[in-house]
Amino acid sequence: MPEESCDLVGPFSFFVQALLGFLSFLVLIVKRYKEKPKRQWKIWILDTSKQLASAFVAHLLNLILSIILSSGNDDVDPCHWYFITVIFDTTIGVFLCYLMLHQFEKLLTSTKYEKFKSGNYFNIITPDQAISIQEQHQKAGKNVDKEKLNTNLLRPIIQVNIGIWLMQLLIWNVIVILSKSILYFIQMGLQHVLLQIAGFLFQGITNIYLELIIVMAIIPVVMNGLQFWVQDNFLKKHEFSQTDKEFLMVEMFAPEDLDGLVELNQVQNQFRNTQCSFEDNSSQPKKYQQNASYDIENSDAI
Repeated sequence: MPEESCDLVGPFSFFVQALLGFLSFLVLIVKRYKEKPKRQWKIWILDTSKQLASAFVAHLLNLILSIILSSGNDDVDPCHWYFITVIFDTTIGVFLCYLMLHQFEKLLTSTKYEKFKSGNYFNIITPDQAISIQEQHQKAGKNVDKEKLNTNLLRPIIQVNIGIWLMQLLIWNVIVILSKSILYFIQMGLQHVLLQIAGFLFQGITNIYLELIIVMAIIPVVMNGLQFWVQDNFLKKHEFSQTDKEFLMVEMFAPEDLDGLVELNQVQNQFRNTQCSFEDNSSQPKKYQQNASYDIENSDAI
């Protein structure tokens, strides 16, 4: 390691890293205020906490890998390896994480564990389901609180399930670690080329503190900010069933952003009901079918 190389684990480095984490996380706050509809804060916290945890894990791995890759070679600057790992993480790493999460969720869709898909945090207990659960408990000789099971209510009980969130947190961090492992072997295979590129980019910087600020603050803030923004798009819930639209919207999104969505759902439901009525009466005389068609056209124009 060169005598005047940057120190990744010194006091100044830790200060820069803390500043980096704070500034990068601000991107997600800005994104929350810009999105339509805005997620409620409780949902936003559940979504972004997964990234916060994985960012901490990835950062520790980056430090460890940078030190390991630069050890045994006195001519290698650890900051060059840190720069390389950050660039890999925020480009190829994001793509790998998306692919692995997408494939894993496709697998979940074909099983009864679809609730573990990223962004699904709710338990929805409908009266019918509650009655079924009550019957099962009665058969097993257990006492059941009807009110808790929702057998006396018309609308479902909707609850945030922290256990589901914890499982999603674990799944996401495992995916990030797998991605880091793949990137490590890629970096090992291309280390000579990558170090030449990094050395060329930083050859004009002689001040180690300036190099440290660029490598551990400026570049990571920009690249991690973009990474957080992109990853948030596929970590939050983006697929909604009809049941979700009916019951979860008010639990997930800010009330001021729901008016337009509610009106749209009402129009869609009205059109769907009219269309079903038309199909049910398809055996009626042609004149009646024309009237039904006219009603559909009118409902579509609402």
